[in-house]
Amino acid sequence: MGLAVLLVSFVPLACLGTAVAGALCAADTDGAVGFVRYLAALAVSFLWMFLGAIIFSCLGCRSSLGNLALYAPWCAAGMTPFCLSLRRAGNDGSRIGRTGAILGMAAGVLFCVVSAVPVCFGAGNGEDYLHVLCFFFLIPAGLFLSAFALTALGLGAFRKLFFGVIENLLLLAIAPAGLFVVMAVSLWSVASAPGGRGDTVPASIALAVWLLCMFVPYGYMTLRGRRKKDELGFYNGIAGLGAVVFFLLGLGLLAYIGRGV
Repeated sequence: MGLAVLLVSFVPLACLGTAVAGALCAADTDGAVGFVRYLAALAVSFLWMFLGAIIFSCLGCRSSLGNLALYAPWCAAGMTPFCLSLRRAGNDGSRIGRTGAILGMAAGVLFCVVSAVPVCFGAGNGEDYLHVLCFFFLIPAGLFLSAFALTALGLGAFRKLFFGVIENLLLLAIAPAGLFVVMAVSLWSVASAPGGRGDTVPASIALAVWLLCMFVPYGYMTLRGRRKKDELGFYNGIAGLGAVVFFLLGLGLLAYIGRGV
């Protein structure tokens, strides 16, 4: 019981503190560019662990130890971005860069420890236990969403001052505003059809347009920054794409949680 309380209370705080400390080291090493690289590496590791948690809780072994034996090496593979960062920092001789990479790996290990609890104890419990996992991953997804969105705004300010902030605000606003438009079109299509069945074509078109409007501008910003060797523009695009990805992930988690309400 004491171990469970420790995992639930202390380890997540230690994970968050380690992640923040690693981000500060990365920013101290390479400025805004280093911060975005670190945040992107942390996000990739998180998404990898999230995918593994879903897979092994649904299709894994029916024993806790069996799921742990599968989940541990999966999480170890998720540390690859930080291993590459550590190798690059070693070649550059940057002590602070090495520290940031090590802290990033430590944050990943701590998150792996915490996430292993619901994965292992949910072994064989099927679809119902996915609600627990969705609740578990919702807060980290929200933190990543906030971090990427604020980073995009900050990089916009570095690039174009006030106009860069407005540009990123408008692009980020597409996600929540477009969601309401898609919902309105879906409700209209259902209400306007006899029998309440509705035509799915308008809703599908609205959904496709919404997704394109979210990904294309930041995708173009990323490609343009890469082509013109504009680091701030490139990483501004990466931060915007990260915000969009975690907005959709959080939305999906909330939608799945809502199924059980």
